[in-house]
Amino acid sequence: MIVSMSRAALSASVLAAAASFAGANHIDFISSGDGTVFSLVANAGQTVSDTQMGDPEDILGGTRIVTLTEASGFLRGASVAKAPGSEFIDLRANGVASNPTLTLDYPGISGADFSTQWNFIAVDFPVIDAQRTIDTLLADLTVTVESATGSGSVTKQIRRLEPAFPATFSTTVFFGFDEAGFEGVDFTSIDRFTLTLDYSSNGSGTDFQIGSITREVVPAPASLALLALGGLGLSRRRRA
Repeated sequence: MIVSMSRAALSASVLAAAASFAGANHIDFISSGDGTVFSLVANAGQTVSDTQMGDPEDILGGTRIVTLTEASGFLRGASVAKAPGSEFIDLRANGVASNPTLTLDYPGISGADFSTQWNFIAVDFPVIDAQRTIDTLLADLTVTVESATGSGSVTKQIRRLEPAFPATFSTTVFFGFDEAGFEGVDFTSIDRFTLTLDYSSNGSGTDFQIGSITREVVPAPASLALLALGGLGLSRRRRA
């Protein structure tokens, strides 16, 4: 009996295998069922913070510390919240020239192996409500990881590319474990993860929704190529 599989089916099976790790690849799923609900407001010159204890199946290490700082300025304010049943954290600058910095800290991690199955961190932004003109810098997004041997940070910029004013869009920001800034990090033994969203230098009225924060893996191109070649061979045998 000859078993055949199309190239599309082979590719789909590889991607499905990669996705099979999804149940354990989280840093923070920001799940509607994790039981964490909060609402914080920071006015000019203020810092507010809250600690949520959640299910480890949703929050890696079981602890999320949310800190919101608003730079000094006349009548500036910002808020951050997670509503009941929501699957995102909502950061609002309320349409004014606010300068907030949001930090999501996960200190409960201990010796977590990030690298055996995964090779980059993905931070999802389901909705960004931009109030500025085309190609405007909206925020600096920094990921910091601490390991048994050292820590490292990588910063990436979030920009609005649409010409409409205002515009609503979504994006996912990726941080590869091999990027400059992570050289001293042992990704086989992570003890802490911190995400910082800072647009204090931009002064925009942009609102963000922060969705899942996950470890991800992509099949190596060489593996996909080999599987695709195998699929061609099987197809030819079938036609013969």
